[in-house]
Amino acid sequence: MSLKNKITYISLFSGCGGFDIGFKENGFKCLGAYDINPYVTDVHSKNLKGPVFVHDLNDLNLPGNLPKDIDVVIAGSPCQGFSTIGKRMVNDPRNHLLLTGGEIAIKYNAKAFICENVPGSNSGEHKKYWEKLQHLLKSNGYITEMIQYSAYSFGVPQLRKRLILYAWKSDEHTTIELLSVPQKNIVLKDILHGLENQQNHNINFIEDKDEIHYAIGMAYQDWGKFNEAIEFYKRAIDFNLHNEDALYELAYCMDIVGQLDQSIAYY
Repeated sequence: MSLKNKITYISLFSGCGGFDIGFKENGFKCLGAYDINPYVTDVHSKNLKGPVFVHDLNDLNLPGNLPKDIDVVIAGSPCQGFSTIGKRMVNDPRNHLLLTGGEIAIKYNAKAFICENVPGSNSGEHKKYWEKLQHLLKSNGYITEMIQYSAYSFGVPQLRKRLILYAWKSDEHTTIELLSVPQKNIVLKDILHGLENQQNHNINFIEDKDEIHYAIGMAYQDWGKFNEAIEFYKRAIDFNLHNEDALYELAYCMDIVGQLDQSIAYY
């Protein structure tokens, strides 16, 4: 497959398009994104400008006049029945949707299939869904490999782990190379630094502007950057003179840096 020929893909359980972004940015052509929720598909269509359909994926017949052969199918099926913070009901009807992505990949003769879910989906009795999915794919000529990743290793300041299953047709025309994890470890402080100067960071479009500035001030205060915190507390007060939390924390930070006595007039 060559990017010069625009590799095609479809996105299942697409949500607002988080899974799609990497594919779009690397030149893949979306033939259709599918989700049952009309609100998220509306966001998806506005952000990614591709064909999006409100569709219940229990029905494997997808709208959109798709070709019989698709290069890649990606799927991020619901995790509620698998998540360790939920009830983890083995027979939750949403759990079966993990297999749906593989069934659609086979139906549309996909060269490659990629799906993700939470680590809890591969523990206890729940792992039977992954086992069924891999058996289904292998029996239809796919090679499979499953890897657990942490978002932290990719430069995202979250300790969020996900299981990714890669599957590809085992023929001489398709070669898949799984790259090593980059290990770009950063923390939230690195991401938030200088946020107010970033492109499209326009606080005028945000309601409760004082609370936003107050929250940023609290973050700086937690890092021990009291002068920066003071500036944001002052901005919060400019938007809302009655923000007592910002007034209190401002006084505290001014006292820490020795500015309180000369700032009595401010109060």
